[in-house]
Amino acid sequence: MHEVTITAKAQMLCVFFQITEDKLQSLVQVNIASTVAMTHAVLPGMVARRRGLIVNMSSSAGLLPFPLISLYSATKVRKSAIVR
Repeated sequence: MHEVTITAKAQMLCVFFQITEDKLQSLVQVNIASTVAMTHAVLPGMVARRRGLIVNMSSSAGLLPFPLISLYSATKVRKSAIVR
């Protein structure tokens, strides 16, 4: 739920070069860094138990980029690639 709230607030339609640094960092933090951190945190236990499952929720924007949300689309592509 936290990710959805932040993404909805941070992601507004705009031209890439007009994205503020704060918005850029927020989207990268939510969609990429948090996925890396959580995956890193749970993997040792999964390896020790020799079992586990990571469910990664993303967006169709990662499959087919949409105009005016290029950064959002790019972070979704990266998010999906991290856990493959």
